[in-house]
This record gives sequence, C-alpha cells and structure tokens, in this order.
Amino acid sequence: MEGQKVKVSFPFPVEPWESSDEAYERYKEVCRNDKFWRGLGPDCDSSPAIWRTWMIQQIPGRDLLEVAFEAWTLVGDLLSNAVIEFGGQPLDLTMPCRHEPELVRLKRYSQNEFFMSVDGVDLVEEERKWQEGRAKFEVAKAVDES
Repeated sequence: MEGQKVKVSFPFPVEPWESSDEAYERYKEVCRNDKFWRGLGPDCDSSPAIWRTWMIQQIPGRDLLEVAFEAWTLVGDLLSNAVIEFGGQPLDLTMPCRHEPELVRLKRYSQNEFFMSVDGVDLVEEERKWQEGRAKFEVAKAVDES
C-alpha cells in the first residue's frame, strides 16, 4: 500500500479458515527466508497489507460477502412479507452490524513493525539518524558559505 492505494499485489495463498493476521505472520516468515519474496515489498515508501477475496467456482466473478448479503436480504424480505401477511409489523432489515466489504477485504499493517520484524531495521531510529546527519550537513554547508 502507498497512501490509500494498492501499489502492487501478488498471490499469496491464504486459507479461508486462516485469519489475515496468521497469514501475515506466515508472509513475514517467508520474507525472512527468501530474498525474492522480500524483494516484492514492502519498501520504504509503502506499507504491508493483505487484500482478500472469497470466491467459489459455483459463483464465478462474485465475492461471497456480497452473495451472502444479497441472499440474506432476499430471505429477510420473504420473512418480513410473511409477517406482514399475518398482521405483524415489517422486520427491520437494515443490518447495522454489516461490515462494508471493502473494509473486510483489506487489512493494513505497520511498515515499521514489518521492517523491524523481517529486516531488523528500526525505521524510526533510521529516520532520526538521517535527520541528524542532514542537520549536520546543513550546518557545515552554512559555515562553508559564510
């Protein structure tokens, strides 16, 4: 991820029953042991993320989150209409607990934690050192110019 956009994505197998956090720990382990995988990212301009979709062959091109929501809505409408026919009030089908699919599909992780865990590099400390070196350079440049 760079900013709010996916910079590059590549397939990394994540089982449906596996949490994104478990898959991320596996990914970090692969990066620690395989230079090719580590080279895919993230780099100093990006942060790691897992982007998941849940698909099945029987419903090609459709994410199961959306399919399940549509199915639940159809069943809810059917039940609500039956309740109304028997003299009851319509059911509340707003589903306020429903997660937005885009928020469920993408999970971002800390760039600093990734670099520390995989590469042993503390980005905060590296930034501090860079700023310190830059300040010394600016002072030396000012002295030379005067």
